[in-house]
Amino acid sequence: MRDRFTIAHEFGHFVLHYLYRKQVLQEPIGELVAQRYGTNQAEKEANWFAAAFLMPEAEFRFEHQKCAGDHSELSRIFLVSTAASRVRAQSLGLEPR
Repeated sequence: MRDRFTIAHEFGHFVLHYLYRKQVLQEPIGELVAQRYGTNQAEKEANWFAAAFLMPEAEFRFEHQKCAGDHSELSRIFLVSTAASRVRAQSLGLEPR
């Protein structure tokens, strides 16, 4: 399950930091570099992208309510780690940080 989030994270880098910059902003593109544990803005954006991609807000809110916030169940439904489902719930204001 961690691999799915990692792949979605790297896909986020490609979409947000390569395609968007190249096509929308028409900026020159340098080398696309991936960092597994970075904490800079680009890494935060890629994490946000991965969470939204794997756990779309409307479906996540519905399932979170349906299973009363059981992260084992949410993890199974969305095929992510329990930590990822917990962070998603917190980021959507469904649970305290």
